[in-house]
Amino acid sequence: MSYPIDVGPFEVYNSDTFTRVFGFERNDAPLEDLADWTNWRAQWRGDDEGELVELTITVFPLLGTVTVSAPAALVPLMHSPGQFDVKATRGTEVRTWIRGETYWRSGVTRDLPGEEEL
Repeated sequence: MSYPIDVGPFEVYNSDTFTRVFGFERNDAPLEDLADWTNWRAQWRGDDEGELVELTITVFPLLGTVTVSAPAALVPLMHSPGQFDVKATRGTEVRTWIRGETYWRSGVTRDLPGEEEL
């Protein structure tokens, strides 16, 4: 498998939590021991290089999965087409595991506390 793996594009829906789960497996078995990798980081950046959002990473080494998410409170910052990637280190090796694109979809319902129209 070559890295980074291109994924998406994914829809970012206004004021909803953004969550995606990525699995690294072959023949229903984890491809690589993710426990050897540390310092997982992910960021989303608008195509215009304006907004930057730190994404949350949750790693499940035994399952070979990585969950990338942004809470609903940060999703309005992702209101334009953008890109994200996921990186980690193993010793001195730095690897970008995943890269992807997102596009924005405005919500319809506006009657929940704390939601605003962009």
